[in-house]
Amino acid sequence: MAFQEPCCIANKLPSLLRRKWWYAFQTNGDVTVDKFMSALSSMAGRDNNHLLLVIGKIDVPLLRVIHHYFDMGWLRSCSILTYCDDDKLIETELTPYLDKITFGHHTRVFGGLIMFQGEEGTVVLSGMLENLPQNIILPYTACYSECDPDIARDFCEPYESLLRIVNEEKRKKDGQSD
Repeated sequence: MAFQEPCCIANKLPSLLRRKWWYAFQTNGDVTVDKFMSALSSMAGRDNNHLLLVIGKIDVPLLRVIHHYFDMGWLRSCSILTYCDDDKLIETELTPYLDKITFGHHTRVFGGLIMFQGEEGTVVLSGMLENLPQNIILPYTACYSECDPDIARDFCEPYESLLRIVNEEKRKKDGQSD
């Protein structure tokens, strides 16, 4: 397992994943979620991608990065699952794109995951995602496939399923309050 530094992650990680479909590495806690997203987003294709983001707590700068991805046409849809109740923040920051976003929160969310799925492939990163640098060693795994979305789906299905359950519970609760 190699160390990846924030200065090099945007170039090294995509290059490594294109050579070998699976890669395990660690950081000193200094690679933030936005740097990972920047490194991975182009691997799925330049536009019309789907983003699945699982993170403990989302913040305004990260939501503005996602907003920018939508503005540029790089995203067609997005699913966000958080540990903290960040629903109002997501609604506020991503208002123009709410019809393209599924989001929710649940206490079973731990760690993190980024998945970009597009016309050129699917890339997944799994590990602790932080909005700010941390002073701890953090392990990650990443995989990339140009032609087999099932590989990535295995990483993502538990989170996608949990997000469906959370949103179904939200709809039931909203239906009862009407």
